[in-house]
Amino acid sequence: MRMNDITCVGCHQSRAIGGFNFMGADTRESKAHLPENAIFVPASAHFYGDSPRRLRILKAIAENKTPDYSRGFSLRPRRAQTRNSDSQNPSVNLIGTGHFNGWGAACYQHPDNDESFKLWTCAAGLKCVKPHDNPADPGHGTCMAKADYITGDVAEYGRIVSTAFRSDHYTRITPPAGETLKLKKTLRAAHQAGGFFGGMIYKQDCTRPIPAATACARHAAGRFNACLAGAANFRKCSDTEGKYTEFVGLRECDTMMPCRDDYMRIATRDRTTGACLPPYFMMQFRVDGHPK
Repeated sequence: MRMNDITCVGCHQSRAIGGFNFMGADTRESKAHLPENAIFVPASAHFYGDSPRRLRILKAIAENKTPDYSRGFSLRPRRAQTRNSDSQNPSVNLIGTGHFNGWGAACYQHPDNDESFKLWTCAAGLKCVKPHDNPADPGHGTCMAKADYITGDVAEYGRIVSTAFRSDHYTRITPPAGETLKLKKTLRAAHQAGGFFGGMIYKQDCTRPIPAATACARHAAGRFNACLAGAANFRKCSDTEGKYTEFVGLRECDTMMPCRDDYMRIATRDRTTGACLPPYFMMQFRVDGHPK
């Protein structure tokens, strides 16, 4: 896992948003002009989770001390490296956040099987689930809601089998084929059409009551790609509510509340919080063009 952590493929698996550590920050004007296509948080969860460790190294160098370069994995920092206390700077504490053991954090389901990951547990009220049952990566999962489903939770569970290079096969296990999750009326499940394997549970509209940790954001509807394929202006395709897009309740996020692995934090209309969305739903990240 250490070796995989420093490879290109490992970067994709390490909360780095499809292989990108820094996406950059859109300007205030850009967020106001078209927030659906603006980045709210400029760096990946991988970077913010590693920030306390980097700050300590810089402080040691500034004080002419020998820095401690040891580190945890990109998926999850070590507990001893989750806090930065400095009288001249605000304290950064990752305990309870999605960077360490909060919602969306990397976890381990079977602590008795591997001593290396036995401390990868979830905070109170959360449980460790495996969206993808993969024999090449046993035990590792994601911290999700323990009792009922909440916004952003995994919508489906499946199994990945790899027989050869470029020969991956995914089979959905739960809910069974033809069925959907039983959710509260204010929520609905987006399966594979919602972005990545596992899908994403979101609120079907922005009417009240708005669930906790939910942000109202514009989401591509069924005819969105067809609009772009017709060479229409991106703003026209994004602004035409009900025809090409719809407002839905997505997982709320910021620098300390990251999204699940490989989800991006986009800007919202109020511009005070971000929302989780697959990165290739943003125009500048879809380098291969939208399908016709």
